[in-house]
Amino acid sequence: MPAWYSSRDTSGVATSGRSKLRIDRVAATERLNQALQLSEQSSRLPPEWIERSRCISQAASGTFVPVLGTALLAKATDPRVDPTTLKSRASDRAYSARGLAKDVLAKCCKQAGIDLGTGGDEPLNNQPFLSAERITLDLNVHQNVRADFAYLVETVRKIDSLDADQALAALSAFLRVRRDVPPSVEVDLSGRTVDLLELLQRTSAFVGADPEGGKRGQAFIAATLGLVFEEVRTKLVNDPSRGWPGDVGVIQGRHATLAAEVRQKPVGGEDVLGFVSRCARRDIRRAVVAALAGNQLPLPIAELQAKAWRDHGVSLTVWLSVEQVLQAALVLTHLSVPDALLKFPRLMLERIRELRVSREGLTAWAAVFSSHQT
Repeated sequence: MPAWYSSRDTSGVATSGRSKLRIDRVAATERLNQALQLSEQSSRLPPEWIERSRCISQAASGTFVPVLGTALLAKATDPRVDPTTLKSRASDRAYSARGLAKDVLAKCCKQAGIDLGTGGDEPLNNQPFLSAERITLDLNVHQNVRADFAYLVETVRKIDSLDADQALAALSAFLRVRRDVPPSVEVDLSGRTVDLLELLQRTSAFVGADPEGGKRGQAFIAATLGLVFEEVRTKLVNDPSRGWPGDVGVIQGRHATLAAEVRQKPVGGEDVLGFVSRCARRDIRRAVVAALAGNQLPLPIAELQAKAWRDHGVSLTVWLSVEQVLQAALVLTHLSVPDALLKFPRLMLERIRELRVSREGLTAWAAVFSSHQT
């Protein structure tokens, strides 16, 4: 059989005389449209793939999102595919992930108003995936995304155990999660300066105007800690504590070295010490409680700090206002003050997206800096 010969099997996938897989774009589009319908209509999507899609949506690298979506789409279209492959020459089960992402996933999701996290027409046109043949732990990624990348590799490998219908359900779960992500907007600070006093006032007003169940406060604490620490992670509001207690964690290696609890409802001393106790049980010796409610009553901070250290060996910090937190970060950051003031609005925007603050909230934060020059 000549090398150029191709035939179509009953699954709608074109196969060549060289036994290489080629995902048929028409068949893939049909499967993606089925998944889009299921993501809107079905109330019984697989919880595991809802959770995995949420976790990868929170990764520091936005490219991880379309990598997952492409692998699920490939497997849902042809279960013979090895979802860990990126280029068709990798093996006889390999396929062109970049082409499928560009021609089907990105195009259809754009039409459906679903954000894939990268904003471009070629979502896999980024490192470390651009030149790689496979998704493996050997790929060179930045230190701050290594843990997220390891989770992505594990998740993509798990896709290989799915059949076509299971992969379709998983793809539907992925699309359900991505439907909830606000649309991409940018904060344009080119040629601008940011005044400290105005930033403090505007940030405090934004966080307090509508807490959105604590999402805005959590985004603020994560963004502020990001000025000081290299790897800062968050969890969705009301998620059970996994890996570390609280809402925001500073990570070194595979472990949290600082945990922060963010409250936009009044907290008492017992609440603070309860969080300290949970930190101690996880061997986390730095605990932060950000009590950002507008009606927060005074707390005996010195007494709580002494008890936290004496009873649990935990160094406790309590913050009672947005201004106090941001001022502390400006003292501790390695950045110059002007650079930190420019970086913070962008960090805040990233965390707002990550925690799924409302579209109104996302637009309101971007508008503060896009429409005003100081």
